[in-house]
Amino acid sequence: MARIIFTLEDLSKIETELTADRITIGRLSENGVMLPSASVSGHHATIKRRGDAYFVQDHGSTNGTKINGVEVDEVKLENGDRLFFGDVSAVFQLRDLSVKKKDPVEPQPEVQSGDDAATSSRSWGCARYFLIFTFIIMAFAAGLMLAHAVKYQRFLLPDIIYSEPVRKYFGNITEEPVRSGDRDKSKAANEEQK
Repeated sequence: MARIIFTLEDLSKIETELTADRITIGRLSENGVMLPSASVSGHHATIKRRGDAYFVQDHGSTNGTKINGVEVDEVKLENGDRLFFGDVSAVFQLRDLSVKKKDPVEPQPEVQSGDDAATSSRSWGCARYFLIFTFIIMAFAAGLMLAHAVKYQRFLLPDIIYSEPVRKYFGNITEEPVRSGDRDKSKAANEEQK
């Protein structure tokens, strides 16, 4: 008899006895094992029993299936193999029912070699969406500043700082911004006084 122990991102565990010849794994409830994680595809992978051997097969999932740090399409499982379905880790265990039940082996953090670094870039989880959102906000701000500079031939930030609503909120700001055209006039006025 074999089993697989999943460790979710919140460190809760799901232990599944591999009693059927075929068990599907994925985010959707119609799977034999449902893994509630955004990094897991709807129909992520299948574990199949062939005789006394067990195999895991990836179904073209977005974040892939890894065995002991190597991304795989289909591979035979060995006792103690560490699996990753997206960001969800698991341990495969072969065991005899007559042997006393042992504590599950905890999966160790994945160490990436140079070859694994490129494939792991696909499993960033939420960080990917945060980076995309940050890039969009920065692009919008840059476009806004560029449009202001083209239309008014001056920078946006001083115009915001010295605007009437900001002055009312923070009190009167006594010093007016010096714009490039004003610098030339003030230099000429200073030279005339001398």
